[in-house]
Amino acid sequence: ESSETKGTVGTFGLTKGKWYWEIKAVDVGADTQIGIYDSSDGNGFATSYLGENTSSWGIISSNGNTIHNTSQASYGSGFSDNDILQVALDMDNGKWYVGKNGTYFNSGNPATSTNPAHTSIDSGTGTIFPAISNNTANNIDYQFNFGNAPFSISSGNSDANGHGTFEYAVPSGFLSLCTANLPDPVATIDPAKGGSPQDYFNTVLYTGNATQRDITGVGFQPDWTWIKQRSSTYSHVLGDSVRGDNKFLSSNGSGAEETDDSKFRTFVSDGFQIGTHNGVNQNNETYTSWNWKAGTAFTNDASATSVGSIDSSGSVNTDVGFSIIKWTAVASSATQTMAHGLGAVPKMIIMKNRERAVDWAVYHEGLGNTHGLELNTTDASADDSGWWNDTTPTSTVFTTGNGNGYRTGGVAEDYIAYCFAEVDGYSKFGLYTGNGNADGTFVYTGFRPAFLIIKSLTSETGWRIYDSKRLGFNVTNNALYANDGGGEDAANDHIDLLSNGFKMRRNNVSNTNGVSYIFMAF
Repeated sequence: ESSETKGTVGTFGLTKGKWYWEIKAVDVGADTQIGIYDSSDGNGFATSYLGENTSSWGIISSNGNTIHNTSQASYGSGFSDNDILQVALDMDNGKWYVGKNGTYFNSGNPATSTNPAHTSIDSGTGTIFPAISNNTANNIDYQFNFGNAPFSISSGNSDANGHGTFEYAVPSGFLSLCTANLPDPVATIDPAKGGSPQDYFNTVLYTGNATQRDITGVGFQPDWTWIKQRSSTYSHVLGDSVRGDNKFLSSNGSGAEETDDSKFRTFVSDGFQIGTHNGVNQNNETYTSWNWKAGTAFTNDASATSVGSIDSSGSVNTDVGFSIIKWTAVASSATQTMAHGLGAVPKMIIMKNRERAVDWAVYHEGLGNTHGLELNTTDASADDSGWWNDTTPTSTVFTTGNGNGYRTGGVAEDYIAYCFAEVDGYSKFGLYTGNGNADGTFVYTGFRPAFLIIKSLTSETGWRIYDSKRLGFNVTNNALYANDGGGEDAANDHIDLLSNGFKMRRNNVSNTNGVSYIFMAF
């Protein structure tokens, strides 16, 4: 690495488990830090160094000191050319250890969890990565060995699973950071059936022909379908199995639910049926549809179960963390709680009053329970207890406040909510910070995003939607906007959709330096 006040981050992110790797200091250089980095700080150390902030932990090459949030402490000794460093990261206990040439600094012992370099390492809303940085304009050369050694090994040690080739013994309970030791990302998705992500989400493209027809090729019968014309200006059309046939909402408007069989009609075994309206089926115009599967009927009698304050029902899939919930709000100003059926804490909730022209309401873990966003506007997040009554969702219920049109006017009204919990290898809901650079922020998801929404928290910018089908290659992934009925934004190169996340490619409204963004990825 030739580093000028820059850092380099590994590609495997960690939230749990115990992991080991080695680093050979071929050309130490001055002012180098080896360490680990938390991706919840999207900007990280792109223009600084490991240990400068609360999102990174480092060991300094010149003296072996630890560094975190600029605070140094005596720990080990400096590095020389050809030293081999040992790194053991214990995400289960929030500790990490560093050694040199076979001996851990400060009598550390990863196997017994004693004398670590730092404690209280927490992935937070992000994920921990191996990393290195250099805070002066020096050329350095450090070679990382995650099991397939790039430098000569004299002994040859492997982990308990038989993976990796290392100079020194892998600590008991720790594993080589390689794909062979990573869990199967689909193991948590319908394990009884061995399901894959494509069994629960899929994007289908089609061209209109102005004739009522079935759109097939989804691969399953969806429970939520979101349609948008790509080539011209028509509103988004959102239909779901809980509200029923012929009913739709538009994400780019505040309007009440409409019933119109010329737009969305019904679901079929391999897709959905549309009518002849130009918004979904104009002759020779192109369309995208995003499709999710829930599938298990859900009802909750709040008085009988003592779960929530009012009844709710819908369709749920706990394997993939998705539920569609409907309820009728009582004609009162009191806050209300509804069962969501997920059995896990929702990371994101998209909610709409079905009966009146009221803005969409969005909860996201990255916003916290005091704030909300509106899917149909470009507005920045607002701090108002009227959104969620300043109450974080639980594994059983979510709470609504008194504002933003919820139950105002003393009228009982119908609502719909799309609720999402996070499932490894299938969905990710997080927060990142832009860096204002064409070599933009990288955000780890642990899978290749097939669908992605991004929204700024603080600036009045749109809800950008990307998918892996409309172009299918990097870098020109065209954006659509949930809050806007316009066609694709094909003028600029926005983003790379990568094997394990996404990377911003422009200094634009999704990558402004220092600005925080939420995202939703499948």
